[in-house]
Amino acid sequence: MRFHVISGALLILTALGAIVVAADSGGADLLKAAKSGDESARIEAIDLLGFEGSDVEGSVPLLIELLGDKSPAVRAHAAHALGQIGPDARAAMRPLVRAAVTRDMMVRREVIKAIRKIRPHSPIALRLLARAMGSDDPAVRAQAMGAMTRAGKLAVPMLIRALGDEKTDYWASLVLAEIGPDAAEAVPALMKVVKDDDEPEDRREAILALGAIGPASAPAVAVLIDVIDKRVETLVGPAVFAIGQIGPKAEGAQLTLEKLAKDPDTPKKYAGIVTASTTWALAKINPDDKELAAKALSLLAGQLKSDNPEVRQFAVHALIDLNLDPEVARPVIDKVLEDASPEALNHVISAFVSLRGAGVPDLIGVLEDEKLSAVRPRVAAILGRMGTEAKSAIPVLTKVVADKNPVARREALFALAQMGPDAKEAVPAAIKALDDENEDIRYAACFVLGRVGPDAIDAKAKLVKNLGANNEMLAMISAWALARIDPKCADTSTKSVPMLIKAADHHNLKIQLEAIETLGCLGPLAKSALPALKKLAEDDDKLVSEEAAKAIKAIEQ
Repeated sequence: MRFHVISGALLILTALGAIVVAADSGGADLLKAAKSGDESARIEAIDLLGFEGSDVEGSVPLLIELLGDKSPAVRAHAAHALGQIGPDARAAMRPLVRAAVTRDMMVRREVIKAIRKIRPHSPIALRLLARAMGSDDPAVRAQAMGAMTRAGKLAVPMLIRALGDEKTDYWASLVLAEIGPDAAEAVPALMKVVKDDDEPEDRREAILALGAIGPASAPAVAVLIDVIDKRVETLVGPAVFAIGQIGPKAEGAQLTLEKLAKDPDTPKKYAGIVTASTTWALAKINPDDKELAAKALSLLAGQLKSDNPEVRQFAVHALIDLNLDPEVARPVIDKVLEDASPEALNHVISAFVSLRGAGVPDLIGVLEDEKLSAVRPRVAAILGRMGTEAKSAIPVLTKVVADKNPVARREALFALAQMGPDAKEAVPAAIKALDDENEDIRYAACFVLGRVGPDAIDAKAKLVKNLGANNEMLAMISAWALARIDPKCADTSTKSVPMLIKAADHHNLKIQLEAIETLGCLGPLAKSALPALKKLAEDDDKLVSEEAAKAIKAIEQ
């Protein structure tokens, strides 16, 4: 992102000309251009250093120095460049943390983004990110929360500390809810927020986090019962939902829920959702009571047609979480599908997730219905989450790969990828999608072919060609796919291993782990990756270090 605007065509040409000369003259001149001269030219040089990365000797120390520059624009671009360099700029972590203590919004944003790319799961980064959740700048806050969520269990101790700060407790609860059961350690701190916090919004999010954590939140049941008994309007619904998510361990709440369901003082406009939610919670507490479960399903299905979007959202989540016997659930959902308005259809379709494999025939019907083409992306995504349980949908998903809607094409490909080798009949369609004008669809096609494995051998020629593409991401994913399709081919491995080594150092954790695992699958053919893997085996991120150690063992055997 550009923060500095150069005014005047002459100034632009002068600045760019200076940088081209500096770049052509070598790294030393580029470093010099970043340190002195016109601010616009310096910024262009800094951006080029970020692009060139650690290939320019001395780039990281210089960029660290520039984090203290008097110009906010220079500091912001220096942070951005360090983020572009990624893990090789790990020496910049502490200076970046110091640079984050600034009033300049532009600098703070770039510092947080850089930390996310360089070393997001290190203790020092997590401490900073926890503080950044209290930022008044929504962009900084979003960056910090996203990084904490991805860190998962590693971030929980910092999030517990954040629950004790009125600036960060609300946001910490949101992140803990995203982490879910792995955040069990935070239950006592969340209970304290529910009991003692003065802000209803903070208490609400803490309650929802307790529910997301699930059975491990059983110690909080008494606190949740107290919330329901006091009938705080904005908190009763979340408390009921949390009790339901805790399940059988919340049996002490049964009488409270039964009393709430029959409360004559419940406002008429809320009566339907209160009855549905309490019945659902009771069904969760008593999982062997099929009659109660069927009643909850029927009531919740009715709420999918509510005019209130929050009520519809709750009904969808509750249905998904109910996990009923398909034979009990399908007739009710089928009836709702018949009656649903086009506006409500997306919400009804989401409920199929709770039916797992049993909902596949209906979902296939929705994919084939031209009148329902607008919801094809959502349906394809649901089938993808079902994985191999939805393999009977492979033929129709293969047809959707040619849909006129690019989002539907992409989601169909990702769904087919989740079917693995079973999706081999989709190989011709995926090969054709390698030429799609949309780059996201080309990536998804590579993903399908790699997941199919050896049965996608017909794609080899096109994937080899992709290794020389200007699009680095396409080249990396193609290299990954080739290694999965033809792992014993020495000729292919000489071309794919360098790209996989590069991907193994990618700032995206999922891409990084996939690349490391794939290098291990290549075995001795990936010997040239050993230096990079040994470096990754010492990574601060446990997932990365463990996967690298496994790959090293597979290569050296």
